Amino acid sequence: MTMRGVLISIIFCITPFILTGCAASQPTRFFVLNALEHSQKQSPQSCQNDKIFTLGINPINLPRYLDRPQIMTKVNDNEFKLSELNVWAEPLKDTLTRVIAQNLNSVPCVDIVLMPKALSKQINYRLSAEVIRLDGTLGGQALFDVQWSIIEEQTKRVLIAKVSKYREPVLSHDYNALVYAYNRVLDSFSQEIAGSVASITQGSSHQ
Repeated sequence: MTMRGVLISIIFCITPFILTGCAASQPTRFFVLNALEHSQKQSPQSCQNDKIFTLGINPINLPRYLDRPQIMTKVNDNEFKLSELNVWAEPLKDTLTRVIAQNLNSVPCVDIVLMPKALSKQINYRLSAEVIRLDGTLGGQALFDVQWSIIEEQTKRVLIAKVSKYREPVLSHDYNALVYAYNRVLDSFSQEIAGSVASITQGSSHQ
């Protein structure tokens, strides 16, 4: 074998190791979901003449395939892809519960508490939610389907029970854009809950 042939063979042998090393050197990116800026706590002074109700939020339930640190994207109806380099900074069920609670701070005259940490506190209503799907495609859409209910704590009467579906565009082929789209679908879900809670509490205030 000529010297040129030896050099070509060496290059072909080491190239895969160089490429693997480059991929392995990419830093892992950590993401969290956040409440949007308009979700701010109402002033207690605005409720001086009204009763303040307490809404307890149960931990959000997730399908097992979503309960993992890697961020998942949709390939097709039957296939998903996990990213080892783009992961959630905290368990997804925890961040979903936290963000929904923060979003609901905008509901007037309602105190939001997380369950079961607030078991010692008397609550008027309880919100339960189970995620059916939370996925999306980079540069495509974020999809969020959720089954949820609100019950009256004292009587255990179901006041609302429904399935809601939300869709938001993912504005670029980047995980930041996907996470921000998830923030928007959670905000839309929270606004629907807020409207329902406001309607329930206003009706109770006039009884």
